[in-house]
This record gives sequence, C-alpha cells and structure tokens, in this order.
Amino acid sequence: GNVIIDFSSDKNKHELYGYSYKGNLEIIGYFGRDVEFNSVGNFETDVKFVKSGASLCIIEDIEQFEVSNELISITKLDKSQLNPGDILKLTGDVTYKTGKKLLNGEATVTFDERDYKTAISDGIFDFSLSTSKTIKSNLHELNIKIEDEFGNFIEDNFKFFITPVVSNVEVKIEENELEPRSIAKITPILYDQAGDEILDNVEIRIYDSQNDRKYDEVLISGRPIEYNIENNFKPGEWTVKAKYNEILTENKFIVKELKQISVELNDQTLTVINTGNVKYNDDLEIEAINELEQKMFSKLT
Repeated sequence: GNVIIDFSSDKNKHELYGYSYKGNLEIIGYFGRDVEFNSVGNFETDVKFVKSGASLCIIEDIEQFEVSNELISITKLDKSQLNPGDILKLTGDVTYKTGKKLLNGEATVTFDERDYKTAISDGIFDFSLSTSKTIKSNLHELNIKIEDEFGNFIEDNFKFFITPVVSNVEVKIEENELEPRSIAKITPILYDQAGDEILDNVEIRIYDSQNDRKYDEVLISGRPIEYNIENNFKPGEWTVKAKYNEILTENKFIVKELKQISVELNDQTLTVINTGNVKYNDDLEIEAINELEQKMFSKLT
C-alpha cells in the first residue's frame, strides 16, 4: 500500500504520496519531495495508510508548522541627532519569519519627499546618505520599504533631529531716521542653515555718531528692544552691531538735529538751558514787563 501525508490548514491542503509498506504496515522505504505552499498559515500534518483505495490507519496531527512570507527587518539608525551635512546611515539584517535570510531584495528609503533605492543582498541592508548643508532644522522622518522578488514587503520608519546652525545674523530697525525724544525699535534676528529664524542669545551694541558705545546687552533674538533717543544724544549716524559667536553684522540709523532751549527764572536770575543736541547759536531776545507795564528788551547773540 501507500502512505499519504496531508498538510492542511483552514485555507489550504497539500497531499504527498510516498512510502510503500508490506502487509504488516512495516515501512520499507523513504522519500523526500519539495512541497510548494500557495498560502500562509498554521498547518497540521496527518498520515494515512491506504491500500486499494481504503484507509487502513490514520495518524492525525503528528506535526504542526507555520508557512509564512513575513519579512523581519532589524534595522538601526547610526545617529538620532545630526548636524547639517552629516552622513545619515542605516544598517540592518532582513530575514523571513522562518529565519531564512532575504537573499535578493530591494529597499526604498523615502526622505524629504525623495525616494532612494538600494539592493538587499544575503540579508544585509546598508544605506548611507549625505544630508544637505541647508537641510531644515529639528525633527525629520524617513520611511523604509523592503521588498522581495515575490512582492512580500515590510515597512518601517525612523525619526531623527537636525541641530540648527546659525549661518546669518540680521539687525532690523523700524525707522532709519529718528527725532530726539523718540524710540528706536531694534530687532536682532538669527537665521539657521536653511534660512529659517531661530531663537538664541545674541549680543547687541549701540554706538553713537562719535563711535562711543552707549548700549551693550545680551538678548534673545527675535524680540524687539525699545531704545530711547534722548534730547542730548549726538546727531548723526548711529550704529547697531549684533554678534553671534564669530558672526557679526550691523545696521545704522540717523538721529536728527534738535535745536531747542528752555528758560528758567529764579528770583532775579534768568537761566537759559540748551535742551537740544546741537550748539544753540541763534540770537536770543528777552522781553521784560514791569508792574507799570514798562517794557525792556535785551538781545543776546
């Protein structure tokens, strides 16, 4: 007679004919054959002894096993924090769930809306990419799809952080010409490698028209400061300098001339005070009226 071996699951069934036996069911041979499974799942193995079409003996569920096309990828990102221009590196091993290596496959890495393809050979995944020196800062994500020649695939994703690097400093001044008794609104701005504004400490210095330093503070970038233009500030071109590490920039504004005086009478003393920011050299006329409404004029030059 013959031995029939059934591999069966709830979705599929395979039969193998092998072994011959004598009348006393003594197996006198063995066989080996490859079985192609067209579905995945958990299979049970049943053995039937058949003679002349009739089942003489059935041994059920003597072995259980799983047929799987599931891929497993153990992939790691070399570094989770990079600087602009650094190399992004992914490495890993790719196998089937059964433990068999993926001998030939392809990986697609999607990063910043671009696809990069690399081959999988002998279960090894190795991918490197130089990041742009003008890459966006902060959090990034990349997606990986690994596929075999039969269309089986596995997907994964990784997140990493790009450290912002200051590449430019700007000083914004709301008005370029200012009257005394007004306010200069000044905003230092830092830009990263991608041209995006970032926040960090920046040193601000203000110099008058004679290059004398009038202000020196470390501030948070992006936040405007209000600098009072006093009456006695020297007219002319003032300079605002912003410095971040070795990056230095400047901008300028004009303080306009103010010709102005004030007069104070204390007892019999008349005091004339220059309250402007330039020398007052105009003629000064003083008119005094006594109790008899008699007038007296004086002219000072």
